[in-house]
Amino acid sequence: MFLIKKFFNKKTVFIPLIFIQLIIVILVIFPPDIAFFQKFSEYALPVIFVFTALGLFFLVTDNARLVMVSLCCAAAISFFIKNFSNKEMILPVKKGNIEISVANINLVNFDGKPDALFRLVNEVNADILCFQKVNSRWAEILINKLSIKYPHKAPLVRKDAFGKIIFLKSGYARLDTAFYNQIPDLAVTILKGNNDILLISSQIVPPFNDSYEGATSSEHLLSLSNYISLRGKPLLLTGQFNQVYWSQEMRIFTNVTRLENSRKSLSMLLNGVPYEHIFYSAEFECTRLNELYDDADNHIGIFGEYQLGSKTGRFTKANAL
Repeated sequence: MFLIKKFFNKKTVFIPLIFIQLIIVILVIFPPDIAFFQKFSEYALPVIFVFTALGLFFLVTDNARLVMVSLCCAAAISFFIKNFSNKEMILPVKKGNIEISVANINLVNFDGKPDALFRLVNEVNADILCFQKVNSRWAEILINKLSIKYPHKAPLVRKDAFGKIIFLKSGYARLDTAFYNQIPDLAVTILKGNNDILLISSQIVPPFNDSYEGATSSEHLLSLSNYISLRGKPLLLTGQFNQVYWSQEMRIFTNVTRLENSRKSLSMLLNGVPYEHIFYSAEFECTRLNELYDDADNHIGIFGEYQLGSKTGRFTKANAL
């Protein structure tokens, strides 16, 4: 132990180690616009774990400088991610206000028989189901199985990867399709009491992908933010965003749209990096959030419950007339 302490107290050792740790923090928080570094930033949680483990190791070996630097690096990345997570300390309690629940499911990640998917759907019992990556085969299966419990649907079946279907227990007043470079996002207006609620189901182009004929994720998010800015309603946005919520593009998007992230935190036990997100406008409160998994423990989506808060008045249907 004495030799280890002596080794790490050498200037030629601890100074480069401090420098390397600081560089890693910078690459996680401010990654260059290069695919490798953007992908590296997605694994911020394991990086936090590594920094914390290093801090404990240096504590055991009595290297105070490296303990402080390692734990500060872990804290800096944790604060960075938390800054773009849901800012509520605890989820609000239900107050009997107008409530709505949404589940977003990415069928590409699902590995199993359809019956297992429908068991999960029944357990979740969401008011609205949003399915991503829906081909014609899945569309037929979903419609046949869900039409009784979810008699209202908004299908958009395509041959490419951008097919989607929204299922609703109650009807919707209006259906719109917002296009970016021929890539569709579905928007349904739902009536809840005197309130018009806009739900958007989106699927953003993956970053650093050249297979979409000039479409880029940043331009797609800009197009979506412009569409949202024109809507004067309580709004829920769900979908497959193909990047983590703390990426630079998503940070800009949520800052421009002023939408709140449903996730308060992420577990180290989460199987894979989640690209499915639900964002909501200031008129809502998120009262519950669950990650969704199939029988093979694949992360396939996200489920959230929301209630209208006290900021809804100016967006009611009555006020809009």
